[in-house]
Amino acid sequence: MDEASERTIHVQIGAEDYVAAQRLHTRWTRKRLLVSLCAAVVGTVLLLLDQPWSFIAGCGIIGGVAGGTVAFEIARRFQLPRRARRLFAQQKNLQRPLTFSWDDDGLSWTSANGSGKTPWADYLKWRQDERLFLLYHSDAMFQMLPKRAFVTAAQLQSFAGCLERIAA
Repeated sequence: MDEASERTIHVQIGAEDYVAAQRLHTRWTRKRLLVSLCAAVVGTVLLLLDQPWSFIAGCGIIGGVAGGTVAFEIARRFQLPRRARRLFAQQKNLQRPLTFSWDDDGLSWTSANGSGKTPWADYLKWRQDERLFLLYHSDAMFQMLPKRAFVTAAQLQSFAGCLERIAA
């Protein structure tokens, strides 16, 4: 395998890839967990104070954290997959075969309808799980690359090495 083909993958993204990407995008982050934990601690401290107003505020905060957590998880587990499949069906460009290639400068993509290249420095952040990579252009917009598209471990390693150029 030559160097150019080692840095090129071909992929057909499917609806389940898009669902997995949305799940990864909405997963619990350290920041989200920390905010929830801090709010629960504040609520608990308010409950322990011997003041009528603090008891009401503490109950409200703890109830809000618990209710928000339950609502978030219900939406993430049940509503998100249905909505992601619907959005995938609507967005035709996601359903076309893609070719991604990368070099020291950035990530290129090509499809039947166009092509582009994004320098590594233009990505805000990236995430991964066992199934795919998400490369963020902003907090809400990302490119997804399923790991199943990487044919060899060398391809995966080469790509992962380039991700280090993205600011953490």
